[in-house]
Parts: sequence; structure tokens; C-alpha cells
Amino acid sequence: MSWSLYRFGDFQIATQKSALWVWQLENMVREASSSVEKDQIATLLCQFYQVAAASARDRGSYRDAVAAANQAVKLAEQLNNPSLLASSLYHRFRVFIQWDKYPKATNDVEHAHSFIQRLPDTLKCSLYSAAGEAYTYRALYEKDKQAQVKSLHMFDKAAEWGRKHNNVEVGNGLFSGLYKPLVERAYSLADYGEINDATECLVLAESNIKPNNLCGLKDYYLSLAKISIEQGDVEAASEAALKCLELHHDTTSKSNVGWLHQIYKQCQKMEPNNRKVLKFGNTLSAYVDL
Repeated sequence: MSWSLYRFGDFQIATQKSALWVWQLENMVREASSSVEKDQIATLLCQFYQVAAASARDRGSYRDAVAAANQAVKLAEQLNNPSLLASSLYHRFRVFIQWDKYPKATNDVEHAHSFIQRLPDTLKCSLYSAAGEAYTYRALYEKDKQAQVKSLHMFDKAAEWGRKHNNVEVGNGLFSGLYKPLVERAYSLADYGEINDATECLVLAESNIKPNNLCGLKDYYLSLAKISIEQGDVEAASEAALKCLELHHDTTSKSNVGWLHQIYKQCQKMEPNNRKVLKFGNTLSAYVDL
């Protein structure tokens, strides 16, 4: 239930429920009467540490998010559960990516990939998409052409698994269907200057986002803003960014604020007095110091 609340926008409720469950389950683990009972409770606790990590990340509380993710990773290792370990590493990866800790993010996703064949297909989709993101940053910051090719290959693999299981509902906060790798691929293609391919990819992504999936819509508008600014269209970029920020306000999430700030800087540099750019900056200032 907490993952459903998280994905569809009730972040505050998801945070409150996960904190309550973590507290209760930690007590239950200590009081468990048998090793079997203890492992069962610990498995559930690990999942709620993941919810706590995701919720803290969305609030911008990165140290709390890493602490919760570390607890999840530690428990998964103790339980010797590959799926739990991979999903815990994925949630820590998401924190590091948002916190601009790219080498640590890459380490986590590569660790998970070392045993990817032992994982369910839906988890493979998320991990391939994560690898695509990680290698995109390597390509951009290390000017590594090979990493660029590898990133697009990872997104293709993610889309392959996402397409295969697009109608599957998985309540673990990981598998989002086909739209997620497509949105991330579109953003990376825009970074690489492949605007036409990025636009086509984003159109396909939009057709796979359910209207009530606020997380998906936020990601879509972020990628649309990215593509628009790479085209030099500051007004379209500002409009898309403002729609993304409206969703941030509705959900109390801050997950895309760092990337929106980067786009705002580009808009401001190109047309500092543009009315829509000024509105973008004024709205963004509620989330970050400009």
C-alpha cells in the first residue's frame, strides 16, 4: 500500500506509514521467537526501509535516504536474498543519482548487475534503465563515447523487458512499465544532442503513462523541458518545467528539482528577461535558492 501511495502522489502519507511500519517491524524482529519468523519479519522490514529511502529522497533529505537504504542493503545481505539486495541497491542508486554522487551510483548499479540473471524480469527492467542513466553520466562527465553507446544499449534492454511486462502491476516501487526507460532514454538522447530521436522516444513514453501516475508525469515533463532547452526553445522549456513543478507542489516531492534548476540556468542564460523564464524562476525559488 505504501508503494501505491508513493507512486500516485500521496508522499506525506507514504512517509508517515513507512515510518510507523519501520518502528513496529524493528520491534517485532527483536521479539521474534524463531529464526523463520525473524526472517519473515526482516524481509518485510527491508521493503519498508526501501520505502523510507525513497520518501526521504523525494523530500531532499539525502543523508536520511542513504541511511535507510544502507539498512535495507544490510538486511538483504543478511537474508541472502538476491531480489531484495538488488532492489535495495537500486533505491540507494536513485538517492546517489539525485544527490550528484555519480561514482557511488554507478558502483551500486554495477553490483546489482553482477547477479542480474538471478532476478525477476520486472526488476531487470529497472536495473537496465538505471545502468543507462549511470553510463550517461559517465559519457558526459568523462567524455566517454563507449559509455554513450553502452547507455543506449542498456535503455534498449530495459525497454525490451518493460514492453514484455508493461501491463504487470508490481507493488514494490521499482517496476514502472515501459514508460520509465523511454523517458530516461529521451533525456539521455537530448544530452547527446539527438533531438529528433529524443522527441520520438518521449512521444512513445507519454502514450504509456497512466493519467493518475504523478511520478510518471513529472518525469515526462522534465524530459520535455530538457528536449526543449536543447532545441533552444526557452518558452517551451519553461512551460514544461512549470507543469513539472505543479506536480511537485501537488505531491510535496522534490525529486526533479536539481535537474529543473539546471534547465532554469540554461533558460536564464539564453533569455533572462523572458516572461515565462521569469515565472519559471519565481516558482522554482520556492524549492531551491537561485
